[in-house]
Parts: sequence; C-alpha cells; structure tokens
Amino acid sequence: MPRNTLAAADKVWLARMALATAALVLPALIAAPAAAATATAPAAAPRYADWPTFHGNPNLTGVSKDPAISTLNAAQLGVRWMTHTFGPVLSSPVTKYSSARHETLAYVANENGELEAISTADGAIVWADSIGVPMHATPTVIGTHLWIGTAVSGRMLRINANTGAVQCRVPLGTGVDFASPVIGTPPGGPTTLYVGVQDNGAVEGPMMAINDSTCKVEWKRDPYPVFSGSWSPDAFGVNAHGVPLVIFGSGDPDCAIYALNARTGATLWRVRSLVGGLSDFGTGAAISPPGRNGIADGMAYVSGKDRILYGIDLTTGKLKWHFDVGAATGASHDGGRSTAALAGRMVVFGTPVGVAAVDAVSGKQIWLSEKAGPSDTEVPSSPLVTGPAGHQVVVYGDLNGYIEVTSLATGQVLYRYETGGYVISSAADSAGNLLIGSSDGFLYDLAIGGSNGSPPATTMTSPANGSTIPNPGRRPVTAKGTATAGSAPVAAVDVAVQMNGPSGPWWNAATRKWQQGPAYNKASAGSSGATRTWSLGVPVPAQGSVLTFVARAVGRDGLVEPRLIQHTVTVRPVKTGPHVTLSSGHAAPGTGLRVAGKGFGSREKVSLSLPGLHLGTVTAHADGSFASPVVSIPTAFPYGLTAVTAKGTRSGRSATAPVTITGPWSQLGYDPQRTADQPFDHVLSEEVTPGKQHRMMPYWVYSASAPIEGSPAVADGRAFAGDHGGTLSAVDLVTGGLAWSAAVGGSVDSSPAVDQAAGLVVVGSSNDKVSAYQERSGAVAWSTGTGGAVTSSPLIYHGVVYVGSDDHKLYAISEKTGQVLWTRTLPGPVDGSPAFDPATSTVVVGDGTGTVTAFRVGGAPSRRWQVTTGGAVDNSPVIAQGRVFVGAANGVVYSFSESTGKPGWSRQVGTSVTGSMAFQAGHLYVGAADGSLTALRTGSGAVMWSEPLAGPITGVSATDGMLFTESSNGTVSGLRIGGEVVWLARAGSGLSGSPAIMDNSVFVGGEDNGLYCFTPYGEPVV
Repeated sequence: MPRNTLAAADKVWLARMALATAALVLPALIAAPAAAATATAPAAAPRYADWPTFHGNPNLTGVSKDPAISTLNAAQLGVRWMTHTFGPVLSSPVTKYSSARHETLAYVANENGELEAISTADGAIVWADSIGVPMHATPTVIGTHLWIGTAVSGRMLRINANTGAVQCRVPLGTGVDFASPVIGTPPGGPTTLYVGVQDNGAVEGPMMAINDSTCKVEWKRDPYPVFSGSWSPDAFGVNAHGVPLVIFGSGDPDCAIYALNARTGATLWRVRSLVGGLSDFGTGAAISPPGRNGIADGMAYVSGKDRILYGIDLTTGKLKWHFDVGAATGASHDGGRSTAALAGRMVVFGTPVGVAAVDAVSGKQIWLSEKAGPSDTEVPSSPLVTGPAGHQVVVYGDLNGYIEVTSLATGQVLYRYETGGYVISSAADSAGNLLIGSSDGFLYDLAIGGSNGSPPATTMTSPANGSTIPNPGRRPVTAKGTATAGSAPVAAVDVAVQMNGPSGPWWNAATRKWQQGPAYNKASAGSSGATRTWSLGVPVPAQGSVLTFVARAVGRDGLVEPRLIQHTVTVRPVKTGPHVTLSSGHAAPGTGLRVAGKGFGSREKVSLSLPGLHLGTVTAHADGSFASPVVSIPTAFPYGLTAVTAKGTRSGRSATAPVTITGPWSQLGYDPQRTADQPFDHVLSEEVTPGKQHRMMPYWVYSASAPIEGSPAVADGRAFAGDHGGTLSAVDLVTGGLAWSAAVGGSVDSSPAVDQAAGLVVVGSSNDKVSAYQERSGAVAWSTGTGGAVTSSPLIYHGVVYVGSDDHKLYAISEKTGQVLWTRTLPGPVDGSPAFDPATSTVVVGDGTGTVTAFRVGGAPSRRWQVTTGGAVDNSPVIAQGRVFVGAANGVVYSFSESTGKPGWSRQVGTSVTGSMAFQAGHLYVGAADGSLTALRTGSGAVMWSEPLAGPITGVSATDGMLFTESSNGTVSGLRIGGEVVWLARAGSGLSGSPAIMDNSVFVGGEDNGLYCFTPYGEPVV
C-alpha cells in the first residue's frame, strides 16, 4: 500500500448524497443551461477534438498531432475560459465530441465527488452528477460510455456521456486511487475496461477486466507475491507475439511493474524496483509498439518513486536500460509520479525538480529542464506533447501551481500560467485547447490568444452571510451584489445555489428545477461599466430551507474571479402550516437529535430525513403533532449547515428545521476525559496530496495582541483563544475576523472552555482569577478569585467548572454563578489540567510534585486515591479503558487503575513529557521534549512505534486515522496513525499548545501572536 504523497488514501470531503425528500424528485439527466444546449457546432467532430482517456490513448504515449500550438506561438497562450468545479481537481480531464449534442465535451471529476461534463466551447457545465465520494482517477470514454472509478465505496460507474445517467455499477471491493482505467479490445476479445484497485491495508487490490458492453467482470487477478494493490494508471498494448497486454505498477511492499495477458489475466512478466523498500510505482507505462524506433519487441517506459526511469522490453519483460533521475538531478526525495510521454525517440517525464527528456532507445539524457532554466519544483503532472513536427511543445503542471509549456527540443520554458493551487492534473489537447485542472478547483482552458490579464471581482451584499430571514412565500429569495471589472469588462455573474447544505440539491434556472450536481445560473446584471450590480432570485419551499449562494464574476476575456464568494442563509418556514423544531441547532456525527412537529395529518406517518438520508418515521398524534425519539446522525455525514425535513406520508405536508453538523473542540483535549480524539472527522485522513506541505493550507491567520501560549477552543462558528497580554479573543471561523474580545486582567496561558448549552466561555488567568464570558457577546458573566495564578485549563461538566491553581488547590466552581462549590488542597501547584470521567464521577489531577490525585465528585467530594510519579505532572491526565495515563517531567508515562490508583505499567518515552497526550482505539500517543512522538499500547505499555519530529512536542491531538502535533520550534506536523509524517507547516515562531480539530480544520495558537486555521487546500471552514 502506498505510504505517502499521491498514493495516500482517498478522502471524503463535503460528500454528496442522494436527495432525501420525495418533494424533490430529480431526473437522471441533469439538463444543460440553455446557452450550452443550443450552441451551434459543426456537424462533424473538429479535428483533434478527442482526448478520450488518460494520456490520450491506450498506449499512454501522451502525444497529440494537433498543430495549433507550437514553439512558434506558445508565448501567445492565455486563458480562454476557466470553470470552477466546486472541488479540487486532482484527476485529469478527457474530451470527446458528442454527435448527439453537436459539441465537444470535457469530462472532469473532483475531490468533492462531482463528475461534470463541460462544454469546451465556453466552459459551461452541461451536466453534473454528484457521485458522493472523491474521484482521483481520470475518466475514460468510448462511444457514449463514460467510465469513472471512485476512491471510496469502491466501484466503477458506466455513465451515459451525453446525459450523465448512470448505466451500471461494478463493485471493486476497496477503491480506485489514481489508477486511471484504460479501454482496449484484445484480438478476438470484447472491448474491455482494465482497472487496478488499491489495497486498503486489510483487503488486497486486484487488477480487473470489465466488459464494456455488459458491465460483467471478465477476470480478476491478484498477481502479487506479497500483500499489495495498484494505484498506477493502466496501459494497454500488444507485444511482438500478438499477445494483448495490460501493464501497471504495484504499491509497496511489492513495488513492481507487471504485464498481464489482457485476455486471461495471466502474468507475463514482472520487473521489481531496483531500490525496493517503499519505492512503489504510481505511474503508467508509455508503450512503444513492436518495431517502433527499430526495437522489434517494443518497449514500455515506467517511472518509479525510486527516482528511476525503466526501459523494459515489451515482449520479454527484460530491463533494457534504466535512467537514474536522482543521480542526474541531485534530487533525494521521492519522484516517479509522472507518467512519461513518448514522442518519437524522446521520453519526457516529470522529476522531483522539473522535467527530463531521455533517448527512448539508449536511455541517455537529452535535457533536464532545470538546466535549461531555473531550478523548479516537482512535476507529478504527466506531460502532454503537442504541435507540428520540429516545433512540438511539452505541457505540464507543477507543485508551485504553474502550468508550463516548454520546447520539446530543448526543455526551455516558453509560457507559464500560475493557478491558485498545486497542479498534478495532466493536460488534454482538444482542437487547439489545452485543458488542465488544479487543486484550486478550476478547470482551465488555455489557447492561443487567450487572456493573461487580471480577473474581475465580486461582492455579495445580500443576503447577509449566516442570517435567518422570513419565508418570502411565492416570492424568491434574492442574492444581490456588485461585480468589478479586471483587465476586461464584466461579461456575466454566475451564481450557483445549493439547498440544505453540502449534501443537498442545486438550483438550475434553465430547467426551473433543483437537481443533483452543481449548476451555474446567469444573474441579472445592471448596465455595463467598471462596476455592475447583479441579482438572482431562487424559489424556496414553504417549509423553509438553508440556501448557499456562490457567486463569481466572469470577464469578457474569459477570466473568472478565483475566489468564490459564498453566503449561507436560513429561510424560516411560512407562519402557517406544518412546523418542526429540533432539540438542538447543532449535532455532531454519531450523536442524536429529537424532532418535534405540528400541523401534520391526524395519525399519519411522518418521515424524517436529512438530504440523502432517511432518519426514521414517527406517527403523528390525533392533533397532527409528534415528538420523535432520538434520531441518529451517521458518523460519516458531512459537516456544515443542513436541514432536517419532516414530511407526512399521507398528506404530503412538510417542514424543515436547520441544523449544523459539527464536531466542536470545546475544551482542552476535546472531551472531559482529555483523550484529544476527534472521533468522526474522516476527511483529514483521506486527504490526497502530492507532498507534506500541501495537505493543509492556512485559510486565515488572526493576529492577536500578544503571544498565544495555550490551545484554542472551537465551537459555534468561533475560535476562542487567550493571549499572554490578557485578552480573550473570539474569532469568526468564516472570515478570520474578530467577533469580540475581552480584557481578562492577566495573561492567559491555558485553553478556554466553552459550554454551548450555557452560552459561556470560561478561562483562567495569571491574575488569580477564573472568569466566564457570554459566548456571543463577550460580556462578563462572572469572575471568581483563586489563591494563585491559573495556568490550568478549565473543564466544564454538568454545570461545574473544575480547574487547578498555583495555590496548590483544585477548585469546583458553579458555572451559573461563579460561586466556589469546594476546593481540595494538593501537595503542589496545579499547572496542569484536570480530567473527568462522567461514568464514574471521577476527577483526576496532577501537580508539580509529581503527585496524581483522584476525587469522587457528584455529592460531597472525597479522595479516591493518591499516587506519586517520578516527575512533575504539568499536563493533563488521560482517562480511558478504566485506566488513568499520566506523563511526567522525567520522561515516563504511567498507567494507573482509575478505581484504585494501583500502578500498572510505566514506560520511558523521552526526556520529559509536559505536553498533552492523545488516546485513540487502545493506543496512547505521547510527545516528548526530545522531539519524539511515541505510540504505546494502553494495555501493556508496549511501544508500537516512535518517530522523531522537528522539535520538542508540546501537544498531540488525534482524529480518524491522523495525528497532529505542535512543537516548540513552531512546527505543526500531521502524521498517519502508523507514524508516517504527511504534513508539515511552520508558524512564525514557537508553539506551546496542542492542536484543536473541528470540521475538517486544524486550529493552532502561536507565540507569534497568530491564531492559525489550517484547512484542506486552504478552502473555507465547513
């Protein structure tokens, strides 16, 4: 299984689901906007219009004979159009002329689970399907059949290329990562789709052959001598004996290149990595057929993560030559993530520092791009070669976000365009257009004469973001704003509208229907000028809804505002008719809600649902009211504002109530037990990136007035952090702007605690006080004195605040009044934070003498036990599995019985453990002052693994499949649960807290006064 970079496991981020309510019956065909559907086009396909599969053809040669773009005119390239797909584009586009629609369509899949058909004429979305799970692999199309594989819930889908209607689904077992399928017709056999399946650590990933006509599996093979799978694009060819081949690479630990008989699946040859280890293969094979370049047997050219390009005899599997990219370029990090292009006798491929060209016959170096120009970053994008003979160019993208066009002959850069994200997508050539995607979510069309100017800009003046408005009845809800010209006048403003959150339907103004999959709608625009007003109205159901408006300005030169302007508004139901209320306006995945309603039919069944999800059915009382038992929010339901719908099955009456699906990190360590484990945030572990620096990007950085030395608490759309200057700040998660601030009176060196139900934020400070503030306004609710400075992070449970102080005391304070309920004196100062187990009403706290004390609370508090460790306990204990785990300044982790304090195991893990620890699924993750992060089995204390990180670790937090740490040298690290570092970021100076994880985002406070919000691709917090 690949261990890093492009081979990382897939993610589910803003997953799209099928629609929930019967009132929103959606057609399988998503109609095109009228302009796109009626666009005039030639009766026959334009020359060179089709680029139907990854790298252009089944041999994956990546070469187009289109003469439109060459070394003679490449400098005149520019953007012809750019279309945002509503999700990062890591796959590559393919194109096919549609004789039914009389236009060429580009097909592209994104990380949000959208598959879209886009007109190459103007970039309009012709149809879109919300598949519901990420798609990393490139689609392939033959005739009217479009095939696409999903990264999770593994399946291959055959879709009508003209309409988007799903025709069949073939289960794969696990999923397709970047293994773009290929279609070939073996001599004497049926037209067949070949796809490699990724293993998931528990289930091996086979190579599969699927009949294009019947959707039936022709054969399925696991050719690996060890547990493995495939994540490389697949190539199809025929060897010198007329045997059809499917060629692909395997993941680690197998790390080999395979050729299977395409008719039977039998293994014909296997070539192992010359380096081994984790040097797996994630690139396709560029196939040179027998006889080309004077090579009778033919050749296959494959680049590996071992920084070696392999030249393999196509018929025998003998390694004819290899080119050591690492030695040639001096690169020491992984490469080999770019499928080579084969243009005549030149093999062109991406390297860790640019692009290289070698001789196809001898393997000798022809040129390196960094020698022809400045040193560059890695190019995982697979190059496209296009243009007339003698003037061909190479097109690719890089991790710096550039689309570059170079001379095939020399490697000299002739043109470059900077996108808003890294580019690992590979270009398609379609009748003089270069189509390529970026992680910024755009599909770009570059053509001769396109624009290199500045894009227009948009504002949305109404509705106010986050507002709640009355239901307008039969009138629409209207979004309004302005659009300002860039280098060209504003041609239009496109507005996409989604109902009921990230799983809901989209409005299509052309069809006047809500549909599954994104659609852009042309807003009404005011008179031309440098700034134009715009508006778009959308009908809403009487039962109310949540509407998200996304606007973009489009210039006459084809440039589009790169930053989408997004506002979300809640529309109340009409005052008469059915109404629904919820027990809470917030719910975390895996928790429950109670739903109550009135105005339904007498004793009728009422269906309760979220978009795409049936929650349950209740029976209304005689008066039409009902009160449901707890309905569960699935653990995989996406974060964000959505709505619960209740619909009478007999009367058809319906009503909705808004609810925000969120996983608040409301206090140090996430929960009272201080496990620091956000249990249902799947997206961060499934994020696919090309390098450690790209996994998460800053969405915003708020500048506080002084260093932030504690950890933030995040809840209810705000991040709360105290600073060393004595200010408590509440920062809006959407804008990164200050919502309010309060002067605490002394430095705040610990984490605040938020009680959403009570609407309070509680914080301790160095001025010997614990204070509570109104969550929404920052007004002081109460302030209570202690006998010493409070560097302990407060813990709130059932109306009681537990907090330690330097006066050697543990305080229990009434959350409502601030009155001290009781105190208990401990042997030393309490700089660390208490942990609480609700199941046993036990509070555990450590102190500066190394003593750990447990109290039974609930009635009159009493000491359960007291033990001594070998060093000061300045962090928080962790309670899990009936045990208490404590890290001490002597570098030892201790395990005690929660009920008796009886010592269990102890384990030396480093020089000192002063930061917070994390517990997940029977493992304890401990950071030490020597920079080591250690995973311990909680049952025995055995070391699972230990990983050296960038600097002394001040805190560890966990989520599904991922660990995040802070180090005092300012490094934030993200690791897979097995210890592999997959993300690194640097703050402006030191760090001293632990990360807070909420709704696919990571929050960190820094000593450079910065409060950092990191999100996947730097996109807005959900």
